[in-house]
Amino acid sequence: MNKVVVVVEGNHDKAKLKEIYKDLTILTTNGSAIEKQVIEELKILSKSHEIILFLDPDHAGNRIRRILTKALVNVKHAYLNQADAISTNQKKIGIEHATNAKIIEALKLVKPIKNETDISKEFLFQHGYIGQLDSKTKRLNLLNAFNIGYTNSKGLIDKLSTFGITKSEVIAYERS
Repeated sequence: MNKVVVVVEGNHDKAKLKEIYKDLTILTTNGSAIEKQVIEELKILSKSHEIILFLDPDHAGNRIRRILTKALVNVKHAYLNQADAISTNQKKIGIEHATNAKIIEALKLVKPIKNETDISKEFLFQHGYIGQLDSKTKRLNLLNAFNIGYTNSKGLIDKLSTFGITKSEVIAYERS
């Protein structure tokens, strides 16, 4: 499957990607109020194309990710860290605010969905990713290291499972 469609939220995101990848097929969701027509179009495309969700690293982007991940097949994810997607005035977050280098890096680190892990809540607690005073910082560092976007402690197991991250990978990360 060589055909790829990258899904972004808006026209500014699309224009930014077109600066870098002139021949890339890009579809916009037109913001967080994703229309059924867009979902239906993506369902059809996902049967013959690899769909890469490259959405803003904010609440709206995560909402769209959840909706599209449930609706489509052949979905992969590309993520930018929030710090890499902040506007110069520090008021907006979006793909269009990232540097070309960060966008290229994110699209090289595309993650397929696996939906499996051997990680438990006990493991996450023992390693300090949940239930500790510094858990948020440790969790954010872990998520950034695996380039899988942000989640809170409640969603951590689901996020790790979505991308098939295992105990041994987390332990290897901790040792690095």
